Amino acid sequence: MTIAFFLHVDGPAGQQEPLQNWADEVFAPALGDTGLPDRIEAYNPESVKDPYLNCETGKLLIVEANFKAPDELTFSMGSARVRQALAGMPTGRNFRTTAEAFTVRHFPLIDGSSPPRRARLSFVVRYYPPIEQPEAFINHYFDHHPPIMTHFPGIRNILCYIPIDWHDPNQITPLGSFLGNEIVFDSIEDLNTALASDVRHDLRADYYQFPPHEGVNSHHAMHRRTLFEKN
Repeated sequence: MTIAFFLHVDGPAGQQEPLQNWADEVFAPALGDTGLPDRIEAYNPESVKDPYLNCETGKLLIVEANFKAPDELTFSMGSARVRQALAGMPTGRNFRTTAEAFTVRHFPLIDGSSPPRRARLSFVVRYYPPIEQPEAFINHYFDHHPPIMTHFPGIRNILCYIPIDWHDPNQITPLGSFLGNEIVFDSIEDLNTALASDVRHDLRADYYQFPPHEGVNSHHAMHRRTLFEKN
């Protein structure tokens, strides 16, 4: 089992650099020094072309840290050095910091393979309440949406994220999504090519078959960098 922790920072455009530097030089080293994360990655925003959505902005930084169990995540986030790192995060007006923790589900590609996530461009999707029957929504999503995604040209990985019952010892505001999805490509050009294909229209048709869902969803193209990896 993999537990994926995500720290999100949203705010005005043009504020990425100090946050990315903080993730590289302060937060990731503090987490890594606990000896528990298997991998830490930083995501920074890219511009994407989608036939159904405007290019969403405001996502300045995502940091993802992978653990083997929830108690390892809790211990790491509660360490004195991590608390100090979070207290020193660059912030500004209209910044919003949130966190979430998931179990990770990998879906096989059309050839049946499920390779490690090594390609660097991720299209990050989250679904938010209100929703009356999240389990029915998730089951429909798993049964229909990833099988369509396998037909995207150039796709390298398909992942879904299911929230766990976890409480951050730093009391960072929970993001509150009930489902996450991520499709992975080698480059932003490959993602744009995929979104311009007929597969995107097939996904949209399936979207209209989803069980009732009153909440919003978000889509962000992000380039990932590996900050720490356990040997």
